[in-house]
Amino acid sequence: MQLTSSGQLLLGVYYQDELHYDFSVSLLTIGREIQALDMLESLNIDRNDIKSRPLIDMAYLAQQLNIEGIPAEELTPQFLLDNLTTDDYDLVLAQIGDLRKKRQGAGENLAPKEKV
Repeated sequence: MQLTSSGQLLLGVYYQDELHYDFSVSLLTIGREIQALDMLESLNIDRNDIKSRPLIDMAYLAQQLNIEGIPAEELTPQFLLDNLTTDDYDLVLAQIGDLRKKRQGAGENLAPKEKV
């Protein structure tokens, strides 16, 4: 079963004088969630502050998103806030949702069938 899903952004992300459209996403693992939490801690983000919510969301997304032509270390929460459009954010979230559904469906297909 595929662990990533790929697509193209609608409006692209601008980096080093160029727009980048090709992206891939993966599911958030426990290890990547810990990395996101570490990142939030290093940024002194109060997870209970409603104004910090977009930055928190971007910290998690940064652990799941790859954009071709942009190094992973550049995909910081602040970079994503400053460069990812709302349309592309929605597209990326939908791609993650689709990947999640595919993985859940695969698990259901592998479950033993009940005898009647």
